[in-house]
Amino acid sequence: MHQVRAFADTGMFRQAKGLICTNIRKEEEAQLMKVICEEEGLVDFPILANIDFGHRTPMMVIPMGALAELDCDNAKFTILESAVIE
Repeated sequence: MHQVRAFADTGMFRQAKGLICTNIRKEEEAQLMKVICEEEGLVDFPILANIDFGHRTPMMVIPMGALAELDCDNAKFTILESAVIE
């Protein structure tokens, strides 16, 4: 979770519209994430946690730059356009 604090310190969260993370497994980690968002003034910042992507099994890739939707109410992430340029 120290990486999250470092990202927040760069101002990255204020430029993002939401966050998808691979592991917030403990209540203390969830509380820390909430505190960081409150410190950044992001009270309604959507966070979809415990998602398997990147260098984990299964190896799922999230394309950069593709339009996507983050629905935290239904724990759903949808890529809305092709990530392949033809």
